[in-house]
Amino acid sequence: MAAPSGLSLDPPQPPTTTEVCQWLKNLPLAPEYRPTLSEFQDPIAYIFKIEKEASQYGICKIIPPVLPSAKKTTLSNLNRSLCARNGGSSAPTFTTRQQQIGFCPRKPRPVQKPVWQSGETYTFQDFETKARTFEKNYLKKFSKKGALSPLEFETLYWKATLDKPFSVEYANDMPGSAFSPRKKEGQGGVAGDGMSVGETEWNMRGVSRAKGSLLRFMKEEIPGVTSPMVYIGMMFSWFAWHVEDHDLHSLNYMHMGAGKTWYGVPREAAVAFEEVVRVHGYGGEINPLVTFSVLGEKTTVMSPEVFISAGVPCCRLVQNAGEFVVTFPRAYHSGFSHGFNCGEAANIATPEWLMVAKDAAIRRASINYPPMVSHFQLLYDLALEFCTRIPVNISAKPRSSRLKDKQKGEGEMLVKEQFVKNMIQNNDLLHSLGKGSSVVLLPRSSSDISVCSKLRVGSQLRDSPTLGLCSQKDVMKSSKSSGSGDILQDKDQEINQVKDFFSVKAKFASLCERNRFSILNGNECSESMNIGTGRGMFLLLLVGLPNISEQNSSRWVEKNTTAGFYDVPVQSPNYHIQMADQGVEVASSSAKTVRGFCSWPVSFELWKFF
Repeated sequence: MAAPSGLSLDPPQPPTTTEVCQWLKNLPLAPEYRPTLSEFQDPIAYIFKIEKEASQYGICKIIPPVLPSAKKTTLSNLNRSLCARNGGSSAPTFTTRQQQIGFCPRKPRPVQKPVWQSGETYTFQDFETKARTFEKNYLKKFSKKGALSPLEFETLYWKATLDKPFSVEYANDMPGSAFSPRKKEGQGGVAGDGMSVGETEWNMRGVSRAKGSLLRFMKEEIPGVTSPMVYIGMMFSWFAWHVEDHDLHSLNYMHMGAGKTWYGVPREAAVAFEEVVRVHGYGGEINPLVTFSVLGEKTTVMSPEVFISAGVPCCRLVQNAGEFVVTFPRAYHSGFSHGFNCGEAANIATPEWLMVAKDAAIRRASINYPPMVSHFQLLYDLALEFCTRIPVNISAKPRSSRLKDKQKGEGEMLVKEQFVKNMIQNNDLLHSLGKGSSVVLLPRSSSDISVCSKLRVGSQLRDSPTLGLCSQKDVMKSSKSSGSGDILQDKDQEINQVKDFFSVKAKFASLCERNRFSILNGNECSESMNIGTGRGMFLLLLVGLPNISEQNSSRWVEKNTTAGFYDVPVQSPNYHIQMADQGVEVASSSAKTVRGFCSWPVSFELWKFF
């Protein structure tokens, strides 16, 4: 693609002065963290630990307590990655994109900068030579002696955006990594003196699926999300204002080269940010939904001064070689390079991401972007992982004090709270859409079978061949979809009685094992059901089982005349979910039926392992 008409490929003369703009001096700095070796062992746990404070800025910087890898090692890893990307037999080369710097007042939306393929292919050394030559030529008439400060570089950049247009080059979004390949997933070394970042769990090749990151349950490999992408820039190479796909966190590491300035806007100000872009950037000619869509094209470059003037909080930081930058969910961010540099980035997801994941999926669907990840699926798979901590032999006997007193982290509690909330919402939604009947949400083996197979807890497992569970092929298809409509049962679907259906007297029911629907052995119900599944994607039926007293166990199911569904009248005036050992409760003063596979008296504990 040719350069846009009237756009010069030669840089203009730089300004003769770099007096720092006052608004840049006043721009708050994003927080900077220096973890200890002990804190550095677990990347997701550490990021979650600082998230409450750091997310108020939208971005933050983390300076590792270990050394970066040697440049020779980094280049060797990068070249191998580039060769693999080119088919294995080609030279380690890449193609850049041209980016516009400067202002075109005749354009309807000057803040939308054109980006086009350069058509030129470089090796790493070739591009480094070209980038340093550009930088030298741009600054050669600059009067000040010595290196420029970050604020001076930022002043030059924002002045250049208002001057005659020219172009720079940027090699971005290249799948690969400059870190050494990991021997085994999740087997990073214990951070210690003398180690490099690549020898720890912060190695970008595996950090997306590190312990604690919800993305470790994703079946597909998505470059830039579950595996890193490489970025090689030159002076003034920019990345536009944007949020991550599905509002995920991002983790960015700079291997070598000049610094990079980042600007961030916190999640709470995202809507105000979009409105400022819509009015001041796009002339108010489009609606907020289209504004969100256009921002997603990653071509919008606007000065933080505009947002500060409009009352939108904004901060800055400078990332240097050997440092990480974290962006938090729904935080808009942008920036540019001070010179030639090389880094890489991938997405992660701490439990805090669950607070925004649903809204992010809705926004993505509203602009017809297909989903990349199902947050429901990740939430349920993570909950199943917690299930595996239950002892194999569960009975009515008291649990051991050791397990009961085990401390749970805040992240785990947040996940469990979201899981309970989601299950209640789904049950209510299904009940409403089922026109008052007790709609059954069957477990589906859409998670890793190895996870499900560990859920054989308590009593004898029984096959129910009449339950039409999905095939493994369908499972993989369903894991790629986040549509909630697929979970509904057809209300006209035939419901028949079958034999040997069991009620539950124990505390917990296993949910799935391959294509088997297993429940704990107990008293036999007087009524039973045969349910064919729809195309649902969810794994779980209900999240806890109640105590059912002997005196009412024979009358706890009564027939609902609507399409043969079965419902259970409420036996208690209080709707009560308690997370044992943590004191977290959800309660309602009104009587309510818990709708799902069956409905029980509503006072019950949610999973004894809470």
